[in-house]
Amino acid sequence: SYFQAMLEIYEQTAGLEGPPDWIVIASGSGGTQAGLLAGVKALGLKTRVAGICVSDLKEEFSPAVKQITLDLVKTLGLDLQIDKDDLILFDQYLGAGYGRITAEIAGVIRELFKEEALILDPVYTAKAMLGLIDLVKHNYFSSAEKILFIHTGGTPALFAFKDYIMSCLAGC
Repeated sequence: SYFQAMLEIYEQTAGLEGPPDWIVIASGSGGTQAGLLAGVKALGLKTRVAGICVSDLKEEFSPAVKQITLDLVKTLGLDLQIDKDDLILFDQYLGAGYGRITAEIAGVIRELFKEEALILDPVYTAKAMLGLIDLVKHNYFSSAEKILFIHTGGTPALFAFKDYIMSCLAGC
């Protein structure tokens, strides 16, 4: 689970400059964000978990993420408070909707493959990366903050959109 992932992130960053100030992820069902948030809270960290919505508007999605987080906390037997301010969601990168690809998303897929050899799927990780890039461009984060982007996979979408992705990558 992503609760365990947060514990691992904490362990791996302990010898560095400490945990990230921000973790940015694609948020589709809420489970990834809930697990990371519960881990952050259990460890007493100030890390903020920002979910880039891939299918729903944040007003509709936020209660679901909160409930999943509360259910996880209860299952783990933890006594943690989850406040509204803990639920950070951005829905302005939804584009045309779930599974619908825009020119911006195609551009991010192409650019990250070309410059970083990083493969992003058009449904989840490309939207999250588009969100991260835009938030950085608009100074949402301070230059002193450490940001961790978690590439959550999206492998099934690579196969479902293989022809489209190949056309995005043509000429790279």
